[in-house]
Amino acid sequence: MIKKIIVIPLASSIHEKWRWSKVLQKYRDILNRFNNVVFHDVLTNINSIPSLDNPKILFLIHLTGGTSRLAKTIFNKYRNTVFILIAHGFQNSLPSALSARQYIRRNGGIVKLIYNTYPNGDKIGKTIEMASKILDFYMSEIIVFTDNNVFEKPKLLEKISIRIVKWSEVMKALNEISDNDVKGILAMLSNKIVNIDSLDTKYLSKIIRLYCAMRKYVSNKSFVAVDCFNFIVKYGFTPCLPVAILNSENIPAACEADLNSLSLISILNILGYRSWIANLTAIEDGYIVFSHCTASLDILRKIELINHFESSKPYAVKGFFNLSNVCIGRMDNGKIDIYLGKIIAVNEGQDRCRIQIGISISNPHEILENVTGNHHIIFSSNALDSLKSFLDLLGIKINIFN
Repeated sequence: MIKKIIVIPLASSIHEKWRWSKVLQKYRDILNRFNNVVFHDVLTNINSIPSLDNPKILFLIHLTGGTSRLAKTIFNKYRNTVFILIAHGFQNSLPSALSARQYIRRNGGIVKLIYNTYPNGDKIGKTIEMASKILDFYMSEIIVFTDNNVFEKPKLLEKISIRIVKWSEVMKALNEISDNDVKGILAMLSNKIVNIDSLDTKYLSKIIRLYCAMRKYVSNKSFVAVDCFNFIVKYGFTPCLPVAILNSENIPAACEADLNSLSLISILNILGYRSWIANLTAIEDGYIVFSHCTASLDILRKIELINHFESSKPYAVKGFFNLSNVCIGRMDNGKIDIYLGKIIAVNEGQDRCRIQIGISISNPHEILENVTGNHHIIFSSNALDSLKSFLDLLGIKINIFN
């Protein structure tokens, strides 16, 4: 499916065409730079609203006043769409856009108003680029590896299709994986994992075959959730390494079938940033300890495979982060809370998950009072501006604690 951003200009039938034709051409000149934009004819009455095939994002340009009714009618026809309203400073464009925005908000829609007195190519261009990333997000597919049947999707993932793949089905495919496939992955891992020569080859080969079998169900458009604890109990080894490899291949993957965390991991991935799902393990004076048993291989150094923390089964991923200044994020209930911090070394112990880091923040005990759950996503602070722009278009509130 080719992603397209649909733009519909709106004009009042009362306004003479010469009053808005020049500003329309300016918007056309700006938007024609993008090859994924479909520009519809100017809409002047509600009987001419085009039939669209499940649009994900609609740009409505308020060329004149008297167009709020058109926008409201389009919204009522395509309520599950993200609406971007564009307004300028003449012909009563802005008053109509404000009225339309309030109506969409009041009726539970997602809407963003982009205003400049004169059509602004830079501002609209940046909005188009971010809208394209949102389309990438919505056109993906969630794959859940599990033996369960029912998963509740967070609101942000409601528009994305979900497919459940049974572990029993994946395990049947292990014997179909060729020795050459295993050797190819092993060669790649040999350049990354420092203790690979000392590992149990029987289990390492089985884990690599598991990754190869999972990969058959996954595409570059997939978001992956792995129901790992039930798998470990049933099969006696872990999917920690397959999750790490998938993330390093630009396929966002979350362990413990945590779809809520997967949503933020996936957004960051689309924006070009790796992230880490982690347990909030301890709060000390001046810093917080986070830990988990897997992470993307390309954000770690000195990587080892050691036995999993809770089960002592092979293998968990251990390593040291290449990041320094980071964000601690958790998305919940239509908002995201972010704390800014810096990674510091901590005394590692055997009574925590295998990757252990400290993050210094100004008031670590504040996070204890405010968090809405365990898993948090750790990512580079360089991603923050892009993340804010992405979430802003989706109407998601972001709270930043410095």
